[in-house]
Amino acid sequence: MDFLGSADWILLLKQSKNALLLGGIYALIAVGYTMVYGIIKLINFAHGEVFMVGAFAGVLLIGAGVSFWTAMLVSMAICGLLGVLIDQVAYRPLRQAPRLAALITAMGVSIFLQNLAMLLWGSGQRPFPDLRPEYEVTLLPAEEVDPAELREQVAEPLAETIGRLEESEYEGFQNRMLEIRQRIADLEESGNRSSEDYRELKRTLAREEIPPVFVYHNSLFRQRQFEERGASDADPEYQKVREQVLQYREKFALVREVSIEEEEGRVRVAVRFPPGTEYTRVTQVLNGSWKLVVTSAIQKKIGAIDREQKKREHYFQGEALRLGGDEEGEVSEVFIVFWKDLCVLLVALLMMAGLDLLVRRTRVGKAMRASSMDKATAALMGIRVNRIIAITFATGSAMAAVGGVLYGLYLGSGIYFRMGFYAGVIAFAAAVLGGIGNIRGAMLGGFLLGLIEVYSRAYLTRWLEIEANWDKGFAFAVLILVILIRPSGILGKPESKRA
Repeated sequence: MDFLGSADWILLLKQSKNALLLGGIYALIAVGYTMVYGIIKLINFAHGEVFMVGAFAGVLLIGAGVSFWTAMLVSMAICGLLGVLIDQVAYRPLRQAPRLAALITAMGVSIFLQNLAMLLWGSGQRPFPDLRPEYEVTLLPAEEVDPAELREQVAEPLAETIGRLEESEYEGFQNRMLEIRQRIADLEESGNRSSEDYRELKRTLAREEIPPVFVYHNSLFRQRQFEERGASDADPEYQKVREQVLQYREKFALVREVSIEEEEGRVRVAVRFPPGTEYTRVTQVLNGSWKLVVTSAIQKKIGAIDREQKKREHYFQGEALRLGGDEEGEVSEVFIVFWKDLCVLLVALLMMAGLDLLVRRTRVGKAMRASSMDKATAALMGIRVNRIIAITFATGSAMAAVGGVLYGLYLGSGIYFRMGFYAGVIAFAAAVLGGIGNIRGAMLGGFLLGLIEVYSRAYLTRWLEIEANWDKGFAFAVLILVILIRPSGILGKPESKRA
């Protein structure tokens, strides 16, 4: 059997890429578990929630217009401080308490952070924001178009045209709802409440939820009404409407800026969206009927445009490598490595390499290893053990923050309040598989679990004809098998107790 023929090897490459990326993220989380356990012999079950906070921090910062790399650094700082806070408030008072007390406290902190995230950011999933949502149209040569005149005649009218189209969507939605309600009222007056038409209309009305973008325009309309009446700033209703407008404006205002620029003898019109605009919204605007509105708005002003129209993407969305899909059509599958994939893998590897150097080659790392071996003796040698423990929590939490931001970049969605629980369980299993307390073992365990999970989902579940959800079951089965053969993990060393 030619397993690597045509589409088979493409599928293998795709799954290998996914396994390495997912394994790298698991490894970043796992090192936090193993670092804390190595020093204070505690399984920090709240570590998964630190990963979740890091993902939310990255998404919110990028959505506010902060660059990706800055958002990652700030997220690391936030989670580092959160890790220290968890240690000082929840774990330090229990240093001398039985291990069970600290373990129960860790579970309590995990549940508290989950519920706090749900209260702050809601229970729904958040997509990873598009890093640079922009659409450009290259116009006629610059000598035929005056850029200054074009800015005045096109930029503002273009934004207004798209805004009016979005408002017309809202009006159409309102008219549809009014029509349904009127038909329901007519059936009620005629005594046809038991008819199938009546029940279907009621079900339709129940299903129709007002999209948030329409809520924004409704709030904007009500704000204008208040302003026309000369409402006082102290009016609570007016204040509420203004808060709603501010809340939705950043997310749902369709066009932030329309710029006209001269570039290499041509005039370029760039339509930019608000930072953090949801990716699905951007693609709807760029590829759907909205594209015609953009084109027609420009054509009305200058008469003609070139066919060169494209979306300007962030460099992360660009292709770094493409295999397959030849011109003769012999290979239908295509293997693509995007720059964001390389970013996820390289950042994960660099962070883990940096952590390994920190632990093995620096004074702080020596202090960490000494405290891990014997805290009492380390303290007698002048090491401030509590400070080293705090640094350990901060370092492990910062690694989890990097994992959270990379997770959002890799998947593009799935950021929600319970994401830390599932990822945390897998990462903890990776730490145990590699050898709890061994940093290199945690890294190895993360990559191994990523490979097992992805390959079992792609191949083993199909071969056994079972659901793909069993992939994590196979990963834990391998974990159990390894522990039965080698209880200390792959790279772990058995603990020897002195007589």
